[in-house]
Amino acid sequence: MPSENGETNNWSEMLADARHMAELLALETHEGHVATEVIGQCVECFRMAVDALSGFVQDGSPTLPVAVLQQEVTLLCDQLRTVLGRHQLPETVNQELRWLRAANRSLTLEKNRYHNIFAATTNLVLVADYQGRITRTNPEAERCFTSRKAIGQLFWQLLDLQGAALEEVLANYRLGDSHDVRLLDGRTYALRILPFSPALSGVRGYILILNDITLLVDQAQELEMLVAERTHALANSEQMLRHIFDSAGNGIMLMDESYVIVKANRRAASIYGREVEELQGLDVRRLTDQAGQAELAACMADMDSQPGKVGEIPALRPDGSVLPTSVTATRVAIDERCYWTLIVRNISRQKALEERLVLEKTQVEEMNVTLRNVMKSIDVERQQYEQKISRKIRSDLLPALEKVRREDEEGVRSSYLNLVREQLVGLTKGFETELDAGLLKLSRTETAICRFIQAGSTTKEICDALNLAFETVQTHRKNIRRKLGLKGKNVNLHAFLSSRCQPLSNPSE
Repeated sequence: MPSENGETNNWSEMLADARHMAELLALETHEGHVATEVIGQCVECFRMAVDALSGFVQDGSPTLPVAVLQQEVTLLCDQLRTVLGRHQLPETVNQELRWLRAANRSLTLEKNRYHNIFAATTNLVLVADYQGRITRTNPEAERCFTSRKAIGQLFWQLLDLQGAALEEVLANYRLGDSHDVRLLDGRTYALRILPFSPALSGVRGYILILNDITLLVDQAQELEMLVAERTHALANSEQMLRHIFDSAGNGIMLMDESYVIVKANRRAASIYGREVEELQGLDVRRLTDQAGQAELAACMADMDSQPGKVGEIPALRPDGSVLPTSVTATRVAIDERCYWTLIVRNISRQKALEERLVLEKTQVEEMNVTLRNVMKSIDVERQQYEQKISRKIRSDLLPALEKVRREDEEGVRSSYLNLVREQLVGLTKGFETELDAGLLKLSRTETAICRFIQAGSTTKEICDALNLAFETVQTHRKNIRRKLGLKGKNVNLHAFLSSRCQPLSNPSE
């Protein structure tokens, strides 16, 4: 139902126009001629008045003025039908009336269709007049604003929009644009304000459509939180990777297709004796010699068959020194561009160890040759000594044992056996004491004389002790020297017996 006197006046003006057209039509009919233009204008005026009034009545409960207006329109329509019934209208007028009736039916169907859409939409729809006061709501909006009584309120106050007047609100919320607003129920809506001016009434107003986007907003907030968390995690990962990149034990450089270094860590700068800023933007081929450049080009060429190519590329330092390095090249794609990752490792210590190992290996081989020669010499000496011992056993000990076997006197055999035992014991002690088996060749008297000589007795004392002549003792001394291999040698018999022989036993014991 209209809330402003301006709308009632509009209806009154329409009825006045219709009444005037009816009087004009009655006058023309009374005079016997009816103008086609007058009839068309009269019919159109009545149609507009009736349709507008019907829509006006449907919007609210009609009060007394509205009922009076409707009664007047009905009376005017009856008068029009009475006047037109008494006179045959021209064919053109009948055609226009049929067209108007068909158009009226089409407009009625269109109006009902839009009314059904208006009632069935799930969006909140508010209809406001030219002053911004809400005149109509759809069922969904009625349920949403049940407790606040939306009809009659200014729409910006109902929706809690920014602005104190209609002009200020429309400046903040441009017509036709979508604006996110949050109502008191806690839900978020996309608001669109659309102007309209009905052709029938000519009254201006606004349609406000609110689409519930709470779920989308919540999802957007969750997505923003997730993006923030992922961004924070990505930043932490990037910081961690940057720390690992800078603190890696090997040098790392990122090179593009033109051999220009894009990124380098501190270890690479240390290997090449430069700052990190100096390496970045530098051609990597300037960091090595011609052999290293050829090796680097070979690594790049073999990258298809060997994803991780390793080569020894010497590093040239600014002071002119050359550092042996091992470079591992790997191809990567970043933003649809091809790059190479070069991992540089200082192998100077490894090279030094390899050289030392080669030197030690050479020394070991030389020592092995020397040792083999020594072992060979020892084997020869051992064989010679074995032969010497064998000869002594065969030439000295075995004849002495045979002599002992043939000796009848027990004391002489015992003395010879003691001498043989002492010689064998000396033999088992090693090679320091020569085997003196020649003593076994001595006779009993010669053995007794040797005992006295070993004890330091003079020739005269030996003669007195053994009751032998001086010449006899001298002859025995000569035989002893011959049998012991001392003949013709400047060797004292007393010193020889004292150093090479154990104290001799008395053969008579």
